[in-house]
Amino acid sequence: MSSLGRNLKELRQKQSLNQKDLSDRSGVSQATISRIETGRVRQPGASALKNLADALGVSTDSLMDDKGGLASAHDITAHYCQQGAIRVLQAGYEAETVCDLGKILRILGDELEAMGIQFEAIDLQIIDEQRNRLTCYRAYSAARGYRSLQNEVTLQESLGHFASLRRLVSHWNRRKIWEREADEDFCQMTQEIFSDSTYHPGLLIDVPFAQGMLGLGLPRSGSGHPEQPATILSEFARSISLVVKRLFDLQSLREELDSTH
Repeated sequence: MSSLGRNLKELRQKQSLNQKDLSDRSGVSQATISRIETGRVRQPGASALKNLADALGVSTDSLMDDKGGLASAHDITAHYCQQGAIRVLQAGYEAETVCDLGKILRILGDELEAMGIQFEAIDLQIIDEQRNRLTCYRAYSAARGYRSLQNEVTLQESLGHFASLRRLVSHWNRRKIWEREADEDFCQMTQEIFSDSTYHPGLLIDVPFAQGMLGLGLPRSGSGHPEQPATILSEFARSISLVVKRLFDLQSLREELDSTH
């Protein structure tokens, strides 16, 4: 197998893509991809090589390099994560109200699934201690029906009921990432806030941002998700923070204008 074929196969598998997936993404035929990976084609056309490199998020030089594949594989997730975060930010700047945050979460979920990340749901908790308000949003994966939920509850009252929420707010105040297994208290909180008794993820990851926490529920199987999901989620959290600030600033401005009439 040529270095090109080896690198192409390694990078493709690193992103959980089969040959058809890569063909759809790059526009290069599946037959050509197969011939490159098996060494039957050692020097594809410049256009095909560029399309494959772009689809995998690497340069053509690194794709051809004897050592390029392994080195570039570590940068793939970061590349697609940054691109996805930009698209989430763009969608957020096109949104008009805080009610659109559910749609923004669905877009974020689409980006994660495009990266080959398997998850159960994405959670967004906006913590407003000054107004004693907790606003919760959830977007389920396509496998769970692609639904979006949202609700607003009294912060202090909910803190008194759920230990997992108290720990969540504690991690937020300390700007700490929180990774843990979903417990009975979390499931009860989900039932109370979203009236959903069917959501039982395996692992929960929450990362802090200025206005709250962005969370990801991973499946119990433990397969199909990246080695450092918290790093990926943190990249998206920066975009979400900017979007949340913009939408709530707009809401405050509308409220002020309404109060003057």
